[in-house]
Amino acid sequence: MDYTSGADFGLNTPQNVSKSYYYCLPNKLFEYIHAEIPIITNNLYDCRLLVESHQMGTVIETFNEAGILSAIDQADTLDLAGVKHRMTAIKKNYTWQEEEKKLIAYYAALHA
Repeated sequence: MDYTSGADFGLNTPQNVSKSYYYCLPNKLFEYIHAEIPIITNNLYDCRLLVESHQMGTVIETFNEAGILSAIDQADTLDLAGVKHRMTAIKKNYTWQEEEKKLIAYYAALHA
């Protein structure tokens, strides 16, 4: 986290080569959230949904030089204080302690 929190932006660039990648949510996204740094992500379904729903970064629409530069330019215009504020608020929801509760409830429902 020391290195991550020192970055200006978090970059998430898995390629859309399969359904598994299209719906991925890499751990680094959650590391960026906990480090409270804006995210620049590829246009993958769940990555885009997470970043846009919480207004905490930009999306690379087309993965080529122009698309990446455009996303970086957009990221440069973000209200960084607002992004940090939103990340501070939501990062409590993205912890193992919160996910554990959901998982236990799910397993309990299976056995009911």
